[in-house]
Amino acid sequence: MIEYGGILLAQAAGVLVCSLLTAAILLWRARKRQNWIIPYKDAYVVSLKAGFSSLVIANVAIIAVAYSGIENEDLFKHVALLFGVGAWWFVHTNALLRFASITTTLTVKDAKALSANVFAYQVGGFFVAGFVLAILMVAVSGTK
Repeated sequence: MIEYGGILLAQAAGVLVCSLLTAAILLWRARKRQNWIIPYKDAYVVSLKAGFSSLVIANVAIIAVAYSGIENEDLFKHVALLFGVGAWWFVHTNALLRFASITTTLTVKDAKALSANVFAYQVGGFFVAGFVLAILMVAVSGTK
């Protein structure tokens, strides 16, 4: 149980750091797609809400699968990914709509498209960062 607590703390720290990137992408895409200027603090709050909600939902889904008696670790990963991504998109879209109702009119379709766009750029950024890191690791290990 202590190990699971450590995993949750690491995931929470990851959400805090990842939300910095997500907020920056949200600012960029909202300005580009909707000509909508969002304060960084509000974009960070939207990203935090989406990140922590997806973290909670994904972990609840893992616990539900574990209590059902299934002990397949690959299934845990797939269930967490499916529920986490779905929860992130849903909460991010709703948080954008709630925030937009204060400052500007934003349709549900536009909010969904903006959230999907932010998620796509976020995943692409992590892929590129992982690829660059892998190339650097190969280059460093090749010099020994």
